[in-house]
Amino acid sequence: MWILVYTKAKQENRANFNLQNQGFVTFLPLISSQKELKNQNNYLPFFQVYFRKNRSRFRELDNHKVYIRVEKIVMFADKLTSVPNDIIKAIRSKLDDSDVFTKI
Repeated sequence: MWILVYTKAKQENRANFNLQNQGFVTFLPLISSQKELKNQNNYLPFFQVYFRKNRSRFRELDNHKVYIRVEKIVMFADKLTSVPNDIIKAIRSKLDDSDVFTKI
């Protein structure tokens, strides 16, 4: 099961890094956007951070304040909002090996 995490503004990469350092498997899809003036690639988050819930660490979700740069875990009616694996696979099929979508 994948859980959606809402990060603090412009802190997606840092939140992703911090969650990975805490042992979570994460997914942060990016969009490659080329700045016209500087002619360099800029990577923007496609969504907020997804991470795979580990059953043995489920109780840690209640204390998500320990996750640096995480604003909140997205919930609906006091239940975790999950993203099915097939949706994650469909998104990943459109990305390169670095989880980046390059505009055509």
